[in-house]
Amino acid sequence: MRRPGGRDAHHVRTARRRSARATDSCGREIWLAELTDLLARTRAHGIRCDEGAAGRLAAYCAEVAGWSHRVNLVSRAELTQLVTKHVAASLGVLLAEKPRPPESWIDVGTGAGLPGMVVKLCCPDVPMTLLDSAYRKIAFLEGVRDRLGVRGLDLVWSRVEELGRGPGSAAHVQFAVILMRALAALSHSLELIDGISAPGTRLITFKGPNWENELAAASREMSRCGWRFDCEVQIPWVRARVLRIVKV
Repeated sequence: MRRPGGRDAHHVRTARRRSARATDSCGREIWLAELTDLLARTRAHGIRCDEGAAGRLAAYCAEVAGWSHRVNLVSRAELTQLVTKHVAASLGVLLAEKPRPPESWIDVGTGAGLPGMVVKLCCPDVPMTLLDSAYRKIAFLEGVRDRLGVRGLDLVWSRVEELGRGPGSAAHVQFAVILMRALAALSHSLELIDGISAPGTRLITFKGPNWENELAAASREMSRCGWRFDCEVQIPWVRARVLRIVKV
């Protein structure tokens, strides 16, 4: 990961100190009740997370809270809904796609690591890449990775359309599963990820109540790029839905 100097580097150092204090003073316990309840609800719908998932997610939530004073991860007003809204929606990905290691996943425009970091903390064996064009967000995720000792997690500071084009990088990087939360309209999203997909790649993307209109508007791009709509999944424990689209 490239490391800029100046103001960005100063903000990152400050955010890391604040995060360490917040994590140490509040502890993971403040998040555990909500997470334990959430994971019980997801188990009832067939989602099986790693035994240590609740503890790792609690530590992650504490990191988000610690960093959000300086880095725009989750708004202050929504920190109280970090588990019940953001983590809960992220777990909905696992209704549409079951991890099959060693298949590789990428979360494009990951921001605070939603949903990619949440999936990784619940399913540690999944090879995961988190990509974002904002340095501070990638620096935050690097801090989480180091603090929690997460392995098999690559962090990329880049735009998705530039992935694999830089000096010394692979000419063509492809992934089995691509996650996109709210990066762009579907037609534009498909264009952006064309270079990192291959036949069999599954796109899992979050969409609102007008998803059918957006899907229809993207029909030409889907045909051109070789994508086929597979299913829409309503997440039962939160007001959110994901679409599963497969490259053929």
